[in-house]
Amino acid sequence: MADRLFCMQKYDLKGIFIFFLVATLSYGLLGTEEKHTIYTDEQTEAFFKKFDFVQKETKTIQATFVEKKELKLLEEPVVSKGRFYFTSPSQALWEYQNPEEKTFLLTKNDLISYYPKEKKAEKVNIKRFSGQVFKFFAVGQISKDLKDYYNIEVSNNNNSKKIIMTLRPKKRRAKKRVDVVRIWIDKTTLQPYQIQYVEMDGDKTTLTFDNLKINEEISAEIYKLNIPPDVEIKEGFSEFSDKGK
Repeated sequence: MADRLFCMQKYDLKGIFIFFLVATLSYGLLGTEEKHTIYTDEQTEAFFKKFDFVQKETKTIQATFVEKKELKLLEEPVVSKGRFYFTSPSQALWEYQNPEEKTFLLTKNDLISYYPKEKKAEKVNIKRFSGQVFKFFAVGQISKDLKDYYNIEVSNNNNSKKIIMTLRPKKRRAKKRVDVVRIWIDKTTLQPYQIQYVEMDGDKTTLTFDNLKINEEISAEIYKLNIPPDVEIKEGFSEFSDKGK
């Protein structure tokens, strides 16, 4: 089961449990033409102290997102759009609205997926692994927790307002799937606005967030999926089986 959880990275759940976000929309990624300065140990620790304070104060997140998947098997990137909700410590919802409607709900016990067009719903119990999942996907975690799962390098571009956190997995299972995770953070707000997963096979998923609302009340109804009674909720998650195709 734990090994299967890492398979989610290939598909629509690559953005699960995103770091607390920032309201600035940006499509600019770390380019080879940019010269970035790597933080010293002292600078890194000073940054983490400020960053951790912001994360601890963030209780809810609402945002729109754009997900761009660049897969070796496809000539053109796959772009999806939707809405994201997060309530600390363990509730998250992804509503994909375009080009295909689908919803993924995560709680401390279950991961539930719903595909209205296909009239299909699935559920996976993740209670035993929920803590590891949140840390693996770098969401709702302070730097101390992330260091258990990643080697972290912090850098910036003196001519821009962004800080880049480069995370490389420590765990053997994660290393088999993920090469690097990059998170772009606004220097002023210390809130992440973009995250990119690069897998060992070269496939990339980049998520960019906009229309951020932090610490505004999110109704408990948001996390209740309205699955019609005639749709059977099956145990398992078909995205796992697609990995090898």
